[in-house]
Amino acid sequence: MENKKKILLLSSISVVIFLFFISWKFFPSIFSFSSLSSSYKNLYLLSKVISYVKNEYIEEVNPIEVMRGAYRGIMESMGPFASYLQKDEVEKYEKIKKDLFGDVGILAIKRGVFFQVIGLIDDSPAEKHNIKVGDFINEVNGMPVHNLNFWELKLELTGLPDTDVKIKIIKNHVKRPEEIVMKRKEIYKNPITFKVDEKNDIGIIKTRSLFPGTAIKFDNVLNKIYKKKIQKIVIDLRDTWEGEMKEGIEISNLFLKKKKEIFLERNDGKKEYIKSKILNKFYDVSLIMLINKATLGPGEIIPFLLKGENLVKIVGDNSGGCAYDFRLFKLEDGSGIILPVNKIGLNSKYLSEEGVVPDSYEDFEDGKFIDKVYKYFEN
Repeated sequence: MENKKKILLLSSISVVIFLFFISWKFFPSIFSFSSLSSSYKNLYLLSKVISYVKNEYIEEVNPIEVMRGAYRGIMESMGPFASYLQKDEVEKYEKIKKDLFGDVGILAIKRGVFFQVIGLIDDSPAEKHNIKVGDFINEVNGMPVHNLNFWELKLELTGLPDTDVKIKIIKNHVKRPEEIVMKRKEIYKNPITFKVDEKNDIGIIKTRSLFPGTAIKFDNVLNKIYKKKIQKIVIDLRDTWEGEMKEGIEISNLFLKKKKEIFLERNDGKKEYIKSKILNKFYDVSLIMLINKATLGPGEIIPFLLKGENLVKIVGDNSGGCAYDFRLFKLEDGSGIILPVNKIGLNSKYLSEEGVVPDSYEDFEDGKFIDKVYKYFEN
């Protein structure tokens, strides 16, 4: 089967090159390079590059791998979150979108040839193994990470619960990588937790993810807090990056006094307006939202939509600025590409790649979480 693919690929490339050659040879005035549109110029140049690699490179090359490299290059040129996935990776991606899966709780972005940890889920395997924000990953499951894209690393870190992940971490001021073996856990099984500080009449809600169904659970938690006559609520969205955009929109609608025109916009300008299924019933509470650089995608939708609302304060650091909804497009050979396809908008504003800017900057990493939060209710 692989040999057939190679033959088919080489044949296709040969046809393209042959057609350009015939055009160039016999109709130079009509099909000159300068007369081609930019798209056909790029196609011609790509065919020339592949031809040179195939015929002139010192070693025999695998044309399948050459083309995969071309696909990857195209995706990586579009930013850190656009990715090409091979067939087995597509199958795994689709599976973890449907089922609860095991994870180690790391969010990492590529910095040069390594991935830097920018977020950690609390009480996750990564946190328990003393991995810190700022550490660098240089190897995962025996593979150097310099050739991996964002989604490939993510898929390596996820899998069946209680299975092993092996990574090598480079910590600050340490020359040699440290090898760490962790077991994946179902860290998103309970997407939100909450507690009530009855002494200060404050309800504290911590989110881990925003997968489908989270907004309903969030509504139930708020009702429990509200029944205790508590009017001050903290929503901790730090290190919240997993889930669905629409769940974040539903949660935001709980606190909006008036319904707003929230939409997802495609690159052709078409807008899909989101209608909330949840009533706006908590608009009279004092709300503090905590964010950081790992408040990303679905997590940053909530502070974006509520920023500027009466009785709402956003505290922490700038959110990550992943302003898009992602979609997998499957190709005929089973592989696929992941692209950002929708940007989130409110009235005439968009969530930009710069993320959400907090009303007040605050560092909560020193452990004085409670004291720092309370002062914002007093102001």
